[in-house]
Amino acid sequence: MRLTHVYGLYEGFSNHPFYIGVTYEPKRRLWAHRAAADGKRVDSLTGCGVKGADISMRLLAQCDDRANAETIEKALQKYHGLHIVTVEKLIKEEDGKAV
Repeated sequence: MRLTHVYGLYEGFSNHPFYIGVTYEPKRRLWAHRAAADGKRVDSLTGCGVKGADISMRLLAQCDDRANAETIEKALQKYHGLHIVTVEKLIKEEDGKAV
């Protein structure tokens, strides 16, 4: 059985994630996000303005089924006001306005 992880990415000592995603391999995915934040590869964190060294990952849930993990991911994104505007840009909303 392959576990699917729902994770949050945090900047520095923040308690609020700026990104929530799903992965089978958390260590590999964190490396990829840090590389993208530093401009060494392209993913949704490319150009996010956060230094790769300042990004930490917290595992928020584990699921036996990827569909369940994606349901939890979407619920947590909504709860934290995170929306993917394009494949490469994220924004945070507070009270319906982009911050």
